[in-house]
Amino acid sequence: NFHNKMSSQSVGLENIQQLFERLKSVSSASELDDTLALISSTLEGENGLQKLQSPELVVYLQNGLEAPSAPIRSVTLKELQRVSVLPTAVDYFTGHGFLNQAVKMLTDDDVGVQESALGILANLTKSPRGLAAVLSEQSVKQLRQIADTDETLRFRVLDLYCRIASQGSEQFQACNNLHLLEAVLSQLHTDDILLRLNSIQLLENLGTTIDGIKFLQSRNVLRQLWETISSPKPEDSFILPTVIQTVSSLLRWGDSHFQAMVDACAAGERPINMAQSLTLHFSHDNDEVVMATIWAVSSVAASHLGLKAVLDPSNAALLSEWLEFSSSSNGDVRAALLSAVGSVIDRRASDDPIDTPGLQLLYSKIFQHIPDAVTTERLMKQIDEPLIQLRFAVFAVMKALAKHAWGIKEIISYPGVKEFLTNRGTEHTKRGGEWKYAIIQQILQHPASKEVVGVAYWHELQLFLKQ
Repeated sequence: NFHNKMSSQSVGLENIQQLFERLKSVSSASELDDTLALISSTLEGENGLQKLQSPELVVYLQNGLEAPSAPIRSVTLKELQRVSVLPTAVDYFTGHGFLNQAVKMLTDDDVGVQESALGILANLTKSPRGLAAVLSEQSVKQLRQIADTDETLRFRVLDLYCRIASQGSEQFQACNNLHLLEAVLSQLHTDDILLRLNSIQLLENLGTTIDGIKFLQSRNVLRQLWETISSPKPEDSFILPTVIQTVSSLLRWGDSHFQAMVDACAAGERPINMAQSLTLHFSHDNDEVVMATIWAVSSVAASHLGLKAVLDPSNAALLSEWLEFSSSSNGDVRAALLSAVGSVIDRRASDDPIDTPGLQLLYSKIFQHIPDAVTTERLMKQIDEPLIQLRFAVFAVMKALAKHAWGIKEIISYPGVKEFLTNRGTEHTKRGGEWKYAIIQQILQHPASKEVVGVAYWHELQLFLKQ
């Protein structure tokens, strides 16, 4: 009862200080967990955040960061992470020495502590003053010393550089001017497979912005990734899924990223055909590569230019072989394909006049390899398959369709769908019920939903959400 009653509204600073003092005398793991939970609950909300910054608590937070107990260090850092997003964060962290301590805690043995420290430092760099503080000569020297300690710590520091660079142009230029990003790229050419794998994964953060993707293009990194995909060497088998996943992740950032990939593939003596390179891996004997490739095609189609390319007749083989997975004997593969197509439809703006024809065409072709197949009919039949992930994949497509007026018409025009959506008895899992709720909510969010589904059914859907 005491735990339930304690809140940032009712507890004064003296009570919070007492809770921190209690940490010194806890005698069991359960008592420690309870005390830490109580501290977190008393510091919740805006009121708690204000108290967290009070001078009276500074010494307790400093002690918490140096505590031998990992849970205490973790909770302390998580609370400080809340402060790190505030406009006054730079003065608070530099004035009380928390900035230097956050840098040091990148070397902590606890993964949760490391992640919180990374989050704090990345948050601080969102402001010009915070960026200057985190990338000061002293801090960068400290970070480089940590990176030279061992490989694990090196990648933790490189991860920080990539997170900072992904915040925006100012942050990217600051990292680039200090040659911090070159340290990331240097790891791509090592003979150690695990080091290469880790460095490739870092590119997903580094390449999110326009500056980042241009940097990777100028350093020939995009070209190297596509060379691995188009002509993998035997020694690349271990990293191939990660390379495809990384390219896939970068492609999802839009037209500029898609064009950078196209330009990278066109550069050099031997142009690389992106569509042919991806099609090559649909028949790979490694399921992880096949799955990654299925999602990579959806990433290509996630941008306006990419969708045009996927639907272009010159890439008919890519589209055809990709959509054939909708009838795979492997239920997980079928679910992946449907979810991937759903993600394409979902990512485009609602009823975008430019992309709508392409999305409608893509949807109509999902089962094109089956003679006389009607897409919505074939899609809805997948719901009755025993694999629950396949059912959820169909729901994902339905929710994506519900973002568009034409998609809502497709859903409700199929016999029985109206009754199915409002029947709570069809779902025997919490997640299934949540999917139905999300589909109906998405339908009602469309400004033309009442006109599309009809007034009576529109009110029925409204009632479903309220119950």
